[in-house]
Amino acid sequence: PYLVMEFIEGTTLDKVLAVSGAGRAVTPRPIRESLDIAIQVADALDYAHHRNVIHRDIKPANILVTPDGKAKIADFGIAKMAGTTMTHTGLLVGTPAFMSPEQITGGQVDSRSDIFSFGIVLYWMCTGTKPFAGQAITEVAYKVVHAQPTPVSQLNAHLPHGMDAVLLRCLAKKADERYQTAHDLARDLENLKAVMIVGSAPQATTPRTAG
Repeated sequence: PYLVMEFIEGTTLDKVLAVSGAGRAVTPRPIRESLDIAIQVADALDYAHHRNVIHRDIKPANILVTPDGKAKIADFGIAKMAGTTMTHTGLLVGTPAFMSPEQITGGQVDSRSDIFSFGIVLYWMCTGTKPFAGQAITEVAYKVVHAQPTPVSQLNAHLPHGMDAVLLRCLAKKADERYQTAHDLARDLENLKAVMIVGSAPQATTPRTAG
């Protein structure tokens, strides 16, 4: 027996988010570039979720980016089918810094957990920092469950208006208050990108009519 997998030329998102120096924050990517990647990942999550597959470990190390900017989700090693139970009670599965509150507390995990995890990734892409940073797993876990992150607009003034609302919804502690589908998240990200493109257009290309 043997396994055939697609070879993807490129690197992982955590390497794309290059560290600027030892102990210093990751440098935020250009926002339009980040939105391009984010939309692709959200679409990929929507594809998986519509086939009842929950990834459960969305993080930059599991997102591959090709030289031409194509993003692909990798490592479905701990993925599960929606509605099934695959882990023992009390077993923490995933990466704590990118887990949803229900993963940490042992609650019911569904596709909205992936959306929360991707919200953490997107926050990092936009600001160069993690929303729930800590020196120990227990500190990180406590913040994920109880703490509200600093609004991204306070950390990066170049973000489009509306990014705070998108991330606030992604990172809602209660699953019912998050985006219910990755499709809805992707559409909101596309709207933010469209606003940026219109806003950056030269004034001469948008003539006004009198009155």
